[in-house]
Amino acid sequence: MDASLKAQFWNEGYLVGNLRLPPHTLEKAKQEIEQLDFRPIFGEVYEVERDHFRLQAPIATFGPATNKIYKRVKGIVEGSDKNWYTKKSIWNALKSLPGGLRQGIHLDFPSFETSKAKLEKVLRLSWLFWSLCRNGQMQTVVT
Repeated sequence: MDASLKAQFWNEGYLVGNLRLPPHTLEKAKQEIEQLDFRPIFGEVYEVERDHFRLQAPIATFGPATNKIYKRVKGIVEGSDKNWYTKKSIWNALKSLPGGLRQGIHLDFPSFETSKAKLEKVLRLSWLFWSLCRNGQMQTVVT
């Protein structure tokens, strides 16, 4: 990874980039991910009930398209720093549905709740979030 990009990652905590995969691969990956068993994971502090609009599912089985994304991300991560790595067992999918008390203007997850979910699952030093954008381009955010 370019030294200035690595500095940006450490100073800002994230990077945004394009995986440069064809739109049909991204659409197929979206279809594969939509088949997962999403469950509520976010909620108010000390409340047992979870927000049914904010969901997560482990990606236990990688379909052909999701596996292409995994391989591309793995190459980027491991090529960036000799101490960085990713593996399939730590990948999860997040889903935000319209509605609920915590709905943000961009359908995103509040960072406090995302941090809480990370701690409930397993603490990781970095995370990768990806989404299928309207123009068919895959955007990645590593935090």
